[in-house]
Amino acid sequence: MSAASSSSTSTSGTTTPDPTFKTPTIAEARAQARRFRELPNDVLFSLAVSGDYNARKERFIREIMRVDNIDWVSAKIKIETTINAKNDQFAWLVTLPYRVGLTAGVVGAVSAVPLVFHRPTAAWFNENFVHEALPDDGLESLDTVWKVGNWTWGWMEPYLGTASFVLLGLQFARIHMQRLHLQPYTERVLSWRARRLAKTFPQYESRIVMDFSKADPWH
Repeated sequence: MSAASSSSTSTSGTTTPDPTFKTPTIAEARAQARRFRELPNDVLFSLAVSGDYNARKERFIREIMRVDNIDWVSAKIKIETTINAKNDQFAWLVTLPYRVGLTAGVVGAVSAVPLVFHRPTAAWFNENFVHEALPDDGLESLDTVWKVGNWTWGWMEPYLGTASFVLLGLQFARIHMQRLHLQPYTERVLSWRARRLAKTFPQYESRIVMDFSKADPWH
């Protein structure tokens, strides 16, 4: 029987459940887990394997409870203070390439359009950096964005084309690094971070510590 046939619509337009299928009771609804801390260990393990950060954090909390013999609240406080501070050490340094890339990407994306199509911006850029000859009829002849783009394309095409090819080449190299099981920068940094945290807290199960470290945000 299909899912579409598991319920029926009455003449009043309301949907009633098919009596051949079981529906949850109010008691079952009240008993459902609403927080990760309410989940059983086997469910947490499955979620942690799939990479869920909250599941990995909850597993680490329970590992701290087991080893340190403390309650859930105390273990959570330890993770969010001492352990998280240690895991975020050197964050400013290892995330610097991302910040540089973010800045360069935003600046490049925002500036590309006016540098190509906006006459005052293109004229200023040409005067200060390019020093290309002006059109024979003067800048006033560039009375549409298409004419401005045709004039600026001579020096903007190498810049935009080279930037696009560099990004394409880096992405192509990254794909083949992964196929060779070589770690690109992000994976290498996360692995280094995880090993460092596990060595700092050797009393806990290393795999649980490393899983938490890899999923923990950089802040």
